[in-house]
Amino acid sequence: LASAPGGILRPTDLAPRGDVVLSEIQYNPPSSLGSDGLYEYVEIHNRSPQAADVSGWRLKDQDDEHGFRLPDGTSIPPGGYLVLARDAETLRSVYGDALPVVGGVDFPLANGGDTVRLLNARGELADRVEYDDDPPWPVEADGGGASLERVSLEDDITDFTNFAPSLAGDRPGTPGAANSRA
Repeated sequence: LASAPGGILRPTDLAPRGDVVLSEIQYNPPSSLGSDGLYEYVEIHNRSPQAADVSGWRLKDQDDEHGFRLPDGTSIPPGGYLVLARDAETLRSVYGDALPVVGGVDFPLANGGDTVRLLNARGELADRVEYDDDPPWPVEADGGGASLERVSLEDDITDFTNFAPSLAGDRPGTPGAANSRA
């Protein structure tokens, strides 16, 4: 966000340009699930009508020392989703065996705000979200049982109004599926 006169925040027009985008972040899952880090996830979405090869893509947070490389042979079907998590089996135990998830993310997302970056195989920034756990960001995503969902996958990535807490359901968030607020 850029500062307008009077210190009012206004969105900058930073809509994602590529086909693969960050679509949902579970940075502080409810404690009822268990260990925070085991249930965190980042979901990416392929907006294209063709499969997207994401082999060698990297997930990073604001710390450049943290990084997860997607394995060779990883792709997302047209219009599909892929969930990136610490432990794939732990997430499948909550969301079902059909969850499209890759495990092995070895760093936690900060519960007090962080930057999530997605880099393509050439190391170029494909998408990024800088979230916070304080208003005006949705506080329901901060351990309250909701994930942080991008409302429009076409709109500004820096505008907090383009993010909402996932709607309440049997499980927190909508990993591997269309967002409840889209």
